Amino acid sequence: MEILTAVLGGFVGALIGLLIALVGQSREDDRLRRAEAWRQQTAKQVRLRDELATALRLVYAVAADTGIFRWVPPSQASKDPNYAKRRAEIDALYEETRAADIRLRLEGATIAWRPLADVAREHQRFRDALNTLDEPQASAESRAAARTDLGEAHKAISGVAETLHETFATYLDALTPPGPPPAPSGLRSWLRQAEEWMRS
Repeated sequence: MEILTAVLGGFVGALIGLLIALVGQSREDDRLRRAEAWRQQTAKQVRLRDELATALRLVYAVAADTGIFRWVPPSQASKDPNYAKRRAEIDALYEETRAADIRLRLEGATIAWRPLADVAREHQRFRDALNTLDEPQASAESRAAARTDLGEAHKAISGVAETLHETFATYLDALTPPGPPPAPSGLRSWLRQAEEWMRS
């Protein structure tokens, strides 16, 4: 009888030990999954911050480029020593932003697509209006319409520039993982979790 009791006791002890080990492993697997999700979310936020910053730089540059002091037709550009440099900088920003936009889309972050499309369209409208002012055959009505387009394009671009940083910041904040990453589980906390599970 004593032998049977000892065998049963050993079996029950081994079973309890196995259950505790299984519970501990399950808890550790869950912690590792949460830690990996936290790491991936944080890495994505960092990547998207860089891409969205590129988009903001373009929008700010275009807003400055369409200001009233830049309403200079191409034929008079030679009077502005910085004209060629600004053109080259903005063209480079467009190329950089196109690449950033592709990476944003691959990340599933299309938040920048519509504002950038609006800015590019209005910037082209602005440039077309400047070219109209440069045409010798343009009528007085065409020139007046071109000046109206210059003002409206600048206003539309400035409207995007004034609020876009807030839109991007809100989007990035939503990607912030809640709290710090799960702490590594030590032996003591593992045993405490297993004990709590056994009592429940």
